Amino acid sequence: MAMKSSYTTPWDTIGMLEAQARFAEACGRALRAGGEIDPDVLSAGDAAFEAAFSTLQTSEAAQSMGFSETGRLFGLDFTLRRMRQNFLDLADRIRESNVN
Repeated sequence: MAMKSSYTTPWDTIGMLEAQARFAEACGRALRAGGEIDPDVLSAGDAAFEAAFSTLQTSEAAQSMGFSETGRLFGLDFTLRRMRQNFLDLADRIRESNVN
C-alpha cells in the first residue's frame, strides 16, 4: 500500500545520490589525472537528507509504518551513510596514491 508522504520528498534522497555521483566522478577524474578531491562535493546533499530523515523518524507516518516498511527505510538510511563513508575512504586512498 502506498502511503502519501507529507514529511519528505524523494528529492531529498535524490539530492544526496546526485552529490554521491558527482563525488564518484571527481574520484574518477583524480585517478586519471591526479589532483585533489573536494569533500564538500559529497556533502552537498547531506543537510537536506539529514533534515528529511530526522523529520521522518518522529512523524505520524513513520509511527504507522509496518515492521517491513520501517526496516527498508532504515536499511536505505544505513546504506546511504555507508556509501558516503566509502566514498570518503576512496578519496583518502586516491590522495595517498597521488602522494606516493
